[in-house]
Amino acid sequence: MATFHVVQTFSRGKRGVIVPDLPRQVHSAELAKGAARRALATSGKVGAVAFSRSGDPVTGDWDEAVVLSAEGDLPAEIYEQLEG
Repeated sequence: MATFHVVQTFSRGKRGVIVPDLPRQVHSAELAKGAARRALATSGKVGAVAFSRSGDPVTGDWDEAVVLSAEGDLPAEIYEQLEG
């Protein structure tokens, strides 16, 4: 089993649509949360989600993602997942 910590930021694209940027893997949950906060404060991103996911990269068997933080303007699908 391996756990990956990821920061997914979002930018505003053409016609105001919120679009995902390339996700970035970091070394810990705390680094993921901090990177999400910094992205909103300093890089002009409109939203950011920090999450972790555990599983077996060899077999492709993954647990559900655990959201560590979600801030700013995010696509509706993200809010639906957080509520659901």
